[in-house]
Amino acid sequence: MTASFRCVLPSRVEAMTDACVATMSPLLRDRLTTVDNTYVNRGVPASWCAGARAAQADEADWLVIVSAGVRFGPSGGADLIAALDEHPDQVAVEAG
Repeated sequence: MTASFRCVLPSRVEAMTDACVATMSPLLRDRLTTVDNTYVNRGVPASWCAGARAAQADEADWLVIVSAGVRFGPSGGADLIAALDEHPDQVAVEAG
């Protein structure tokens, strides 16, 4: 089973965002909400809230918060999603 999730990625610098997204597996990219802060910087908390609203609209169990500085490894973040499946009763999960 794949966890029900929505990713949110606040974006201020397009090149950083593009580099992050390029390392994501399709599993993450397909559930990604990118918050464009290049013209009006709403800030990280407001960006996270936009992701939380998208997660609620999807009825997702998890909100995955991603920084544009993140570069995923060979699995493209699939290991993180697997960790969500392994710990369904937790409120926070990390994987490395």
